[in-house]
Amino acid sequence: MKSFLHLSRDRSAYSLLAQEQCGNEIFNRLLLQHNVFHLKKQQISGGLSVTHMRIINEMIHCRLSGKLTLDELAQHINLSPFHFARMFKISFGITPAQYITLSRLQQAKMLFNGKDSLADISLQTGFSHQSHMTSQFKQVFGITPACYRNQR
Repeated sequence: MKSFLHLSRDRSAYSLLAQEQCGNEIFNRLLLQHNVFHLKKQQISGGLSVTHMRIINEMIHCRLSGKLTLDELAQHINLSPFHFARMFKISFGITPAQYITLSRLQQAKMLFNGKDSLADISLQTGFSHQSHMTSQFKQVFGITPACYRNQR
């Protein structure tokens, strides 16, 4: 701890960034060792940055009715499709395809409150056919869209 304190005070030998990092390390150690909340140190395990997660989430939700490709999503944040898919799964806990499908199904659930037919809703939410939406909906929620709509 004393070495970090010494480095943070030594303005001649280190850049401003190094001083800031030393100060952050001192603060981090103080929080971890001398607090009443018993914070645990988190390991960084990779994944997308918070900014990239927000960008991708917005892109997906704005374009649910259209076709979304892995290449397109990855290119939007300047990653290779393979690396993007791996980092997406680390960040969101599911694959991009699963996330898009779940987002479409959630959107469909909201649209069931209206008067649109199931076929129209399936097209509005990016499913190729009503049968595709129905099978996905039943797989995820355990009932068909028609039964879900009737229960509301």
